[in-house]
Amino acid sequence: MWPTSALLASVAFAAPELPPESAAGCAPLDEPAFRSYVLDAQASIDRGDVELPAAILAEVQEQLPCLTFAPAPRMWADLLVAWAIVEFSRGGDWEGPLAGALRIRPMIDRGVGPGHPLARWEPPSPPPSGPPVPDGVRLYVDGFASPTLPPAKGWYLVQKTDGRFWNTLLIRDTDLPLQWATDPVEQPARVRWWTRLGGFGALGSASQRPSWGSDFYPELADQQGRLGAVLDLQATFMSPFGLRAHGTASYSSSLWLDGWASVAFAPGQSTLGLGVGSATVETVEWIYPPDTPNAAPSDALGRARQLRFGLLTAGYRASGRSRWDVEATVGASPAIVRYEAQAGLLLPPLSGARMRVGLMLDGRRAVFEQRSSQNRDVVVGNVLLALRLDWVAGEY
Repeated sequence: MWPTSALLASVAFAAPELPPESAAGCAPLDEPAFRSYVLDAQASIDRGDVELPAAILAEVQEQLPCLTFAPAPRMWADLLVAWAIVEFSRGGDWEGPLAGALRIRPMIDRGVGPGHPLARWEPPSPPPSGPPVPDGVRLYVDGFASPTLPPAKGWYLVQKTDGRFWNTLLIRDTDLPLQWATDPVEQPARVRWWTRLGGFGALGSASQRPSWGSDFYPELADQQGRLGAVLDLQATFMSPFGLRAHGTASYSSSLWLDGWASVAFAPGQSTLGLGVGSATVETVEWIYPPDTPNAAPSDALGRARQLRFGLLTAGYRASGRSRWDVEATVGASPAIVRYEAQAGLLLPPLSGARMRVGLMLDGRRAVFEQRSSQNRDVVVGNVLLALRLDWVAGEY
């Protein structure tokens, strides 16, 4: 419960009308920043301060067109309660935001004691829903995916999305412009990027098979474990087109460096890419004592080689509350077949940090030919399954 002393202050709280569409050049307002606004406003009111939350809410209003996601209904309702408290303190329209909060969460904490007018007030009955959403339009109302347009009476946060960009309006006792709903989603002219940086531990298998009885390449089948670091980066430039890159460095008995880069096409939540990459493949070769070349092998050493390939990559990142993602990459050249697959889940923020946990499958199969002899080659294969933990930044 918020202290009633906060309700006795009187502050000037400007409430500018929102522009009809998202501004093309506005700075993105992501989920951590929005949550910070809400928590800061609540904490200020808890301390009996209304001037700071008034300034916070004024800034939120200016930034609403720049939302890059659909806010959780509970968090939007908490913001509306703070809005109602500030408006009550200045004699403004507090019933609109409070009714909106109670419509979303009827049992929400109103932040005042039981005898206060905000606690005793009963909202009017909700108006009937608006007409159905036009075909092909993805509409969210107060954070919920909605099959209908909002009513003309009440406060509603209305958003449309193409899966990649969001346009937002705050509707207050007026009809939603039908043309706004049916117009294509505006794509802000800015660079959009995200990155994942993390580490992984992997277990798997390694094999080496010469096609003849070689006295230089032993036949091997062994278990393998690796630890490593991984980086993913994607950026698009004022359009769905951009770049996608992935790199790993891992170590077991030797250091492997792998990476690829592609031209990316990222319409909505999907990403498609065409590019080139390089991977480390390790052969094991016998080392003989120099004075007895025909004796039994005394040692074996790994020899790391870098092989290049062309690749296709595809990925999908969900935009709902679960925020999961999947991705697959396949590359090939005459010497190597390379594949990666991964799936991850974005965790709730921890002290402001955004973390992701996932699984990653990494495989490579290379063929090394002995050019001096026909039909002699060595096939080397590695398959790893890794548990991955990432720090996430950008518009992910």
